[in-house]
Amino acid sequence: MTATVLAFVSARVIDTAAGAVIPDRTVVIRDGIVVAVGADGATPIPAGATVIDARERYLCPGLADMHVHATTPHDLALCVAHGVTTVRNMWGESSMLELRRAVEQGSLL
Repeated sequence: MTATVLAFVSARVIDTAAGAVIPDRTVVIRDGIVVAVGADGATPIPAGATVIDARERYLCPGLADMHVHATTPHDLALCVAHGVTTVRNMWGESSMLELRRAVEQGSLL
């Protein structure tokens, strides 16, 4: 199986720890995992990577919300639309297990 490699170049990276925007960064992602972040021109881009011009765009790590009351796939889609990629759902209904399985299987974003 061939790895999917993306390289975002000239991005503005949001450093949530420092509260700063770092310009002119290259971010390399392999199979959904960030494997390199560095200055443009100093960060190697693997052969065969899909290169995405991210000039004038921002990249931010996925946010986590540890107290949500999601009950539908639409609720989860709203989280993703706002940059939240991890949630802790406060509902204890069995339907939540079905949503979790769908996310784990990749049939629900």
